[in-house]
Amino acid sequence: MQFKKVLSWVCPLAILFGLIVLTPSCRKEKLLTTGGQVSFSLDTLVFDTVFTQQGSATRSVKIYNKQKEKINITSIRLRHGAQSAYRLNVNGEAGTEIKNVDVAGNDSVWVFAAVTIDPTDENTPFVVDDDLLVTLNGQEFSIPVMAYGQNAYYIRDSTLMTQTWLTDRPYVILQNALVDEGQTLTIPAGARVYVHRDSRLYVLGTLKINGTQTDSVVFQGDRLDPLVWIGDYIDIPGQWGGIYFFKQSYNNVINYAVFKNGGAPTAFPNEDKTPVLGATIQVDPDTVNNGTPKLRITNSVIRSSLGYGILSFTGSVDAENCRITECGGENIMFFEGGRYKL
Repeated sequence: MQFKKVLSWVCPLAILFGLIVLTPSCRKEKLLTTGGQVSFSLDTLVFDTVFTQQGSATRSVKIYNKQKEKINITSIRLRHGAQSAYRLNVNGEAGTEIKNVDVAGNDSVWVFAAVTIDPTDENTPFVVDDDLLVTLNGQEFSIPVMAYGQNAYYIRDSTLMTQTWLTDRPYVILQNALVDEGQTLTIPAGARVYVHRDSRLYVLGTLKINGTQTDSVVFQGDRLDPLVWIGDYIDIPGQWGGIYFFKQSYNNVINYAVFKNGGAPTAFPNEDKTPVLGATIQVDPDTVNNGTPKLRITNSVIRSSLGYGILSFTGSVDAENCRITECGGENIMFFEGGRYKL
């Protein structure tokens, strides 16, 4: 009986305590209407080199409210307005100006930014700048925004006839490129070739890469910006497919070339989208058999391939003074026989 009496007043007290704890405060946070200031997590919002016509990765900066009161940011905008190469996103709202952004006391808000740079006539990298402006209670706070633009020659889903590439600007391969049967692509010393994700250079004809000891030809992915928390994109395998030599191809020569972070599995540009194994360099069977190797590669480096470094099926490859390292698959893999000299 005594136990029931205790329960009769303990239970209501427990319920009352729970309601007090769980009921949210109705007190309205005070708004700072005069003065105040904001600060930024960066002194400059910087983008690494961005190829013209291609959008950048997203960059971000935090705006801090270090007051105890809530603030209302009247405007977050770019100085060049609608003419700016940059674009912003704050709390899911995109544009070159975002208005009336509330930030609680001792809190912050993320500002995300990206850039698309228009082509120019310049061959060397050029600066594209702006300012991020923040208005609070009539005061203006700002940080510079800066990117380096790089013009390029774009090879987009193209069939290539006999030609020699230039060295004044880099080349960017988008969606794939094919050296046609009976045609020769020559890439001279000093050329830089950037290949987009899931793209390859296919060779039905002949490829001549003529680097020198002091000026190699470089192939790598087209993401030049840092990858947050991991490092640079150029250090991550599988940023592009590779070079694929079809069975019809012959007399290919690669001298003093560097191939970085390739080897991603891709698909042939046909209706069936036939899968292509991950390899930075893949050589099909040698059906020409003209007495010279299908591929001769010398003084070259293949590194950070997601799949194989060099993969060949009944092919013929001569490799001399090459360094093939850090591949996810075998550095060199030869299947089903063939003629090889290492």
